[in-house]
Amino acid sequence: MELPNGGIVWLDSAYPDKLLFLETCGWGPHRNRRAFVRDHRRENQVVLLSRKPLGFTWDDVTLRPEEMAAEVEAARAAARGPEVRPRIGAGARRGGRA
Repeated sequence: MELPNGGIVWLDSAYPDKLLFLETCGWGPHRNRRAFVRDHRRENQVVLLSRKPLGFTWDDVTLRPEEMAAEVEAARAAARGPEVRPRIGAGARRGGRA
C-alpha cells in the first residue's frame, strides 16, 4: 500500500475495502533489533491510516489455521464493506513477513 509520504508498505494480506490487514510474524525475520523495530514502525504507519491490524505468529498459521481463519472471518464480518478476496503481499508468498 502507498503511504502519504510516497513510501510503499508491503502487507502480508489485506482487505482494503474493510480497512483490515493481516500480518504474520515469524522468528526468522525478527532475529535482530533493527528488523523488529522496522516492522513495528511500518505497522504503525498503516494503523495511522485507519487500518485495523490482525497479528498472527507463524505458529498460528501452521499449527492452528482453523482458529486463525475463524478470527479473520469474525473481523471481516465486523467490518463494513462488500465481500472481497484478500490481496496477498510479497511476504506471505515467501513464507514470512515482508
